[in-house]
Amino acid sequence: IAGLLNAGKSSLLATYLSEAGRARVLRGVGNQQGTHRFVIWMPEVWWSDPQLLSTLVAFMTSVFGHPPEQLSDDVQVAQQQYNGHVFPGSLMAGDASATTSKVDPISVPLIARDAGLDRLKLGLVDCPDIQTGFLDNPTSDLRGGELADSRRSQLNKIGRLCSAFVIVSKLSSLHDEGLLQLLTTLRDAMPGVPRILAIN
Repeated sequence: IAGLLNAGKSSLLATYLSEAGRARVLRGVGNQQGTHRFVIWMPEVWWSDPQLLSTLVAFMTSVFGHPPEQLSDDVQVAQQQYNGHVFPGSLMAGDASATTSKVDPISVPLIARDAGLDRLKLGLVDCPDIQTGFLDNPTSDLRGGELADSRRSQLNKIGRLCSAFVIVSKLSSLHDEGLLQLLTTLRDAMPGVPRILAIN
């Protein structure tokens, strides 16, 4: 699920989760409630399969260059993680000391589980806000268009994990240049992956 800042991506994703899962999803109307990391939500049944979980963690590590960090069950900590904070002790594999303050949080995906996804039998990825590239973002040294470009290029990586993309947009943003660039990025990078435009 991808889109611009405040389009409603995380709110859409949260509707598929249990009440406890929804509470951990950061939602709001400002950059302070923005999603600054990839958050991979999976069914509990996937999590309880050690071989499948190990395969997914290894794949995410190869795609992002860093092992995923487990999303905390603590609501406040989980929302900090969503907003760009990295807690090295929560990494699923590898050397926690390798993750320092110099590592861009976007390159350390979050991994979460929720029983609400068991009936769907699919995982959902909450992608970082793209428009935040044009706003002040303390989690990255990049600014402006460079940050937006970097986030769009990260979508190419996560595309290897996805069978479809839902692009969420406000009605008022349908003619936004950032939305057009996002749609073009997905079309060019992953021509065989369906793209669904959801208008909020």
